[in-house]
Amino acid sequence: MRRFLLTMATAVMSLTAFSATPEGLITSTPEGTLYPEVYTSCREFIIYTGMPARTTNTGYNTQLVINGDEIYIHNIIRDYDGLDSWIKGTITPDGVAEFKLPQPVAYTPGAAADGSDDTVLYAEMFLAKRQGNIKEVTPDTENTTLRMKWDGVSLTQILPGSSVDDLDYDGLCALSNSSHQYIGYGSQNIGMKIWDRTPLQAPKDLSISEYNLTYKNKFDTSLGGRVKIGTDGSSLWIQGLNKHLPEAWVKGEIAADGTVTIPSDQYMGLTNGYFMFFLGADYNRGNYTITDAVTLVKDGDNYNAQSAMLINLGNETVNGGEGMDMREAVFAPFIEVPLTPADPLIFELAYEEGLSMLVFQILPIDNDGVFLDYERLYFNVYLNDEPYTFTPEKEFVTETIKDIPYTYSNEDSYLMSGGEGLFIAAIETQAQSMGVRSFYRNGADGSNITQSELMFETLTGISETVEDSPIVDTRHYNLNGVEVSAPTPGLYIRRITRADGSIETSKVIIR
Repeated sequence: MRRFLLTMATAVMSLTAFSATPEGLITSTPEGTLYPEVYTSCREFIIYTGMPARTTNTGYNTQLVINGDEIYIHNIIRDYDGLDSWIKGTITPDGVAEFKLPQPVAYTPGAAADGSDDTVLYAEMFLAKRQGNIKEVTPDTENTTLRMKWDGVSLTQILPGSSVDDLDYDGLCALSNSSHQYIGYGSQNIGMKIWDRTPLQAPKDLSISEYNLTYKNKFDTSLGGRVKIGTDGSSLWIQGLNKHLPEAWVKGEIAADGTVTIPSDQYMGLTNGYFMFFLGADYNRGNYTITDAVTLVKDGDNYNAQSAMLINLGNETVNGGEGMDMREAVFAPFIEVPLTPADPLIFELAYEEGLSMLVFQILPIDNDGVFLDYERLYFNVYLNDEPYTFTPEKEFVTETIKDIPYTYSNEDSYLMSGGEGLFIAAIETQAQSMGVRSFYRNGADGSNITQSELMFETLTGISETVEDSPIVDTRHYNLNGVEVSAPTPGLYIRRITRADGSIETSKVIIR
């Protein structure tokens, strides 16, 4: 039986007790003019699989508040889970926003029951120093202020040029603990812009037809889906390219010979904290280069894309995930015939800490490999041969649900989605068996329902853990590998350290 593997990250902190909420911590929206959509990019320092890593993070959303010469930034440290705070700065007469650091950005009170200390984290400026072959990241005591050029719309970080031993760390604004030690997670070369663009809206009287979209991603995996195409004079509109924003449209211009040119940099909307765009791209040996447009060539009733299409996070660099890049795309008219969904794939059934957990994937294709309309595809989870109904009281879902849509998205319940049709279903019982069956609503009214086979797994045994030595430390991480100090109900990776130094990790569900 295949195992469902999860990746986790760790960060080591040295924390000192505090008796009260630290002075200067801002957790409520400050007074002033709130700008809730601010396009932000930076060079990001994170902790990944226990090691420091760096990446370019473009197009994520934050918030600004302006109140006279006071300016506030929400969650200046982007990728540390659990932050919900503001740092405060002052705009100088020459147009520089100055944020004097360190400033507290997170506080967790200790618990008398387990003797844990209060936890305070700060945003602080750091630099790198070298002594021989050893590099140490320490607070920048000469440049303690995050300085950013302000023009009334945009903030652009002014790098201090102080990390003479390693300029990679120049101007790094990162997390520190109560001892002002660097614990990772930071941003550098930060840029922000108050957002004023809106997604395109197709004409209300647009004549629309459904098309099947087939394409390959950069791994040469064949994928596809259903989209809508409409024409309006010399314009062609496409809806459904963005699975995260299925209602978003992109627009192209139709030439006299039927060729369609779709410009890049079309804003599609804001979701999951990111600004999303349609971009054209050239492909070469696994890499994409952004271009000005994508050309569609008419081939009978089909449209064939002459270059790659990207659904992108931000509009500056190629920044997308699985299923967001499309090569060799073909749009073919959809012909309505009854389709039967392919059988689901089951990866694992496990019983841990009073919970039976089924890991599976719903395939958005029919038995012949034709891609299905995501909006018509559903599935049921079975417990001991009977469809199971998930409720807010037992499984922490937002509403009672038995017929689960393929587009279901929730990471904070016993029914969790992981993208690309991956799901985990957990039930508080020792199941004899658990299974899943998908079904598809054919026809304009969805009345013609076809079903896959019922796929199930039998629980044959329960593993027991023998504690060879006492547990001295327990940590929890979410599915993105970020440590969570106060887990809410949901699935986590638990990492325990025993007195003999041994470390054990496991999937757990917090109830």
